[in-house]
Amino acid sequence: MKKFILIGLAVVAVLIAGVFWFVYSSLDSIVEQAIERHGSQATGTRVEVGSVSISLSEGRGTLRNLRVANPEGFSSGDAIYFAEVTLQISLGSVGENPVVIEEVFIDAPQVLYERNEEGNANIDVIRDNLRRSGGTGGSGQEGEPTRLFVRKFEARNGKIEVHVAQLGEEMTAELPRVRLNDLGGSQGALPGEIGKQILGEFAKATANAVARQGIQKLIDQQLGGEAGEALKKILGK
Repeated sequence: MKKFILIGLAVVAVLIAGVFWFVYSSLDSIVEQAIERHGSQATGTRVEVGSVSISLSEGRGTLRNLRVANPEGFSSGDAIYFAEVTLQISLGSVGENPVVIEEVFIDAPQVLYERNEEGNANIDVIRDNLRRSGGTGGSGQEGEPTRLFVRKFEARNGKIEVHVAQLGEEMTAELPRVRLNDLGGSQGALPGEIGKQILGEFAKATANAVARQGIQKLIDQQLGGEAGEALKKILGK
C-alpha cells in the first residue's frame, strides 16, 4: 500500500512539474496574446506585438515591435510604435499581488499625430476609446486580477510625425522625454489602468511638441481668415 502511495505522489509531482514547465515555457506567448487582446479592446484599434521574451529567473523581459494601429478614419499604419520595450521585474514579487516592475524603458518611440479632414486627431480617438473602456484589462485569468506597481517608467529619444490634412503639411518633431514614477500606487493597479496613465502622458507630450512645432504659424500663413480661425478651434488654439 505504501508503495502505491509513493508512486501516486511521484505521479502527482511529475504532473505539477509538467504544469509549471508548460506555464513557464508558454509565458512569452501568454503575455503576447494578453497584450494584443486587451490592448485592442481598450484602444479600439489593432494592437500587435512582434515578439515577447521574458526570463523570470533573471527578472527581465523584452517586447519588440509593439504597434498600435491608426483608428478607422485615418491613414493606414501605426499611431504608436515601440521598437523595443525592456522590463526589469522584481523577483521577490513574482507570484504576489501586485507584481512589482522595477523599470520600464522605451528607446526611440515613434508617434504619428494626425488630423483628418473632419478635424479629429488619431491620438485623441485612441485616448477616448481607452477612457470609455475604463482601462480595466487584467490578466485574463479567473479569480483576483493581477495588479502591477511600476516603480519607474521612461521613454526617450522619441520622434513625432505630424500630419494635418487641412494644411497639406507633414512635419517631424522631437518627442519630449516621458518619465513617470510609482504607477499603480502601493496597492498596484490593473495593467489597463497603467497603460491608460502612460498613454495619457504620451498624448500630453505629443500635444506639447506639436504646439512648439509652429503649426499656428502655418495656419496663419496658409489659411488665414475664417478658415484659419476655424482650424484654430479644431486644434484647440
